[in-house]
This record gives sequence, structure tokens and C-alpha cells, in this order.
Amino acid sequence: MIQKTFVMGEETCSQGEYKTGTLCCPMCQPATKVYRHCTEMSSTTCIPCVEGTYMDHPNGLTECFKCKFCDRGMGLSEKQSCTYFKNTVCGCQSGFFCAELKRDDCDLCQRQSVCEPGYYLKKPGTETTDTVCETCPDGTFSTENMSEKCKPWTKCTDLNMDELKSGTPSSDSLCKKKNIIVPIALGIIISLLLLISGLCVLYCKRKRKLCFGPDSCFNKNSPREMHEKVEGHPLNPVNMEGQGRSVIVNMKRTVNSSLAKDNDSGMHSSGTDCDFIAPVEETGR
Repeated sequence: MIQKTFVMGEETCSQGEYKTGTLCCPMCQPATKVYRHCTEMSSTTCIPCVEGTYMDHPNGLTECFKCKFCDRGMGLSEKQSCTYFKNTVCGCQSGFFCAELKRDDCDLCQRQSVCEPGYYLKKPGTETTDTVCETCPDGTFSTENMSEKCKPWTKCTDLNMDELKSGTPSSDSLCKKKNIIVPIALGIIISLLLLISGLCVLYCKRKRKLCFGPDSCFNKNSPREMHEKVEGHPLNPVNMEGQGRSVIVNMKRTVNSSLAKDNDSGMHSSGTDCDFIAPVEETGR
């Protein structure tokens, strides 16, 4: 049956009808479409939607709606397949969350945030919310993605080791074994210095004994013998008669003159000669 309604000179159709031209035709049911509009003599002809299309409400349309395609390249996945009565329902793949949700259907997916080293997973993401990451607190670190908790830095002192590098939010403290080579080397050097010092003291004592002892150059020759040694020739009283002059005696012995100067300080010199100048007065006859 065809119904016609006129309001203020305009024709309107009742519920369950659609307008085409000057006629109000009965609508087709969901999952169908209009094949032929009604006439004054016939009703609307409807046919089912074809594969890949759907119609979810009564209509006066000649074409069904195309089913939605869930693009996996955009992070979408098919939650419910398309039917003649209902469109496809899309969701998000694992690792994505829906940023634009319409009822149960998602139009836009975004990749979930990844908690990188230096962070920990505070709250996992869901189909509609992103992952929540938090920076590792001071004194802790994480080295893997999506760590559930941060680990405390290694305390090198607890391991009786030295800290080579402090920890960071993404790395642990770096420890090294204590350096025992330097103390050992220092001890050896000090021991050698003490040994050398002792040998030097013994050498100095022995050197003073050689220069000032009973067998030293000072006691080995009597005063006369020292005066007689003038340029390698003993003094002859006969040869000295009538000359009336002073004779300079130069005596060279293996005693360092500086040794006598440093006698009080316990020091000695590296020289080997003892030079003395002794004046001898000749007496003429």
C-alpha cells in the first residue's frame, strides 16, 4: 500500500517509508537494498546485499554499504567480520592502542610506548591506553626494554673494590680491583733507599778511619819525613847551607782536603788527594 501525506502543501512520508519523486515507498529491511522503487500500482522491490557489503537498518537505498577493511599496516586488526547486517569491527594489534574509538570500533591505532633502558614499566598499556613509563630512581638502573623494576647500583666498597665509574639510570657502577702494585713498589723503593743510606754511612765511617786512623796519611810520616819530601828529594842539610831561604814542601797524599773540613758533619768528599803546603826555614851556617 502506498501512503501519501500532505502538510502545508508538502508531501511527507510516514515512518517506515521513504520518498521517491511524489511517492512514499515502503523501506527495505536490513541486509537488503532497493531493487525497484514502488509505483502507484506496485510496492518496493528489495534484494539482499552482496558479499562485502552490508545494510544495518531499514532503508530506501539502492546500494548496500561496503564493509570496512582493517588495515594491518596501520596497526589495525579484525575483531569481528563483516556480515550483511553489520559492518566489520576493527581493533588494534598487539603493541598498539586505539587513539580513535567509536563505540566498539577503532578507526586509528598508535604504537604503544616502549620503556627503554633507564626507565621501568609503571603501568602496562591496554587496547585504549598507552604504556606508562617512569625514570629509574636515583641509585638504580635498568638495561633492558620494558623492565618491570630498576636494580640498585653495585656498591664497590661492599666488594672491597674501587669505583671506576659511577652508575647511571641505564648502567650499573663499574668497579675495579684495588691497586696493590703501587704500595708494593713504594715499599721496595723505601727499602732500597734505607739500604743505600746504611751502606753510605758505613762507607763514610770507613773512609774517615783511613784518613784519620793510625795508618792514615797524617800519621804515616813523621814531621821530619814530611819536611824532607821536597819535590821527590829528601832534604840534605849540607845542600841547604848558606842558602838562607824558605823551602816550600808540597806533599800529595791520597787524602781529600775537604774531608777534614767536613769532619764535624760526618760528610766526606769524592776527591782522592790531600795537598799540604809546609814552609821550612833553612838555617845557614
